[in-house]
Amino acid sequence: MSRTIAVYGIFIAILAISLCAGCLTYSIHDATYGGDGITVRVSYNGETTDKAMQVTIYDLSGFRQVQVDKIVQPVTLEPGENTVVFPVELEPGNYRLHIYITKDGERISSVIRDIEV
Repeated sequence: MSRTIAVYGIFIAILAISLCAGCLTYSIHDATYGGDGITVRVSYNGETTDKAMQVTIYDLSGFRQVQVDKIVQPVTLEPGENTVVFPVELEPGNYRLHIYITKDGERISSVIRDIEV
């Protein structure tokens, strides 16, 4: 009987940890290009925090992927929706963006987005 209770207890503890692991999440949403640069929407569920964000930009013309630029900048993420702008000038064309949120050099969240300029 006590072994069954212990197994259920461990299962419930793992379930609780799994559910709470998403309590401090970062979600990188859409990325768009405007005259002032690339704008990225980020959702954050937690207390105000300082992180770094990086965008690596690849040109997709000519059936190949060529790195155009890499921009790293510090950001302060507030709870809720955040907007981060990476200043860059791009020529018309198709681009692939590798977007990262990092803390102390470790990648916390990342996405790949394609945009057309």
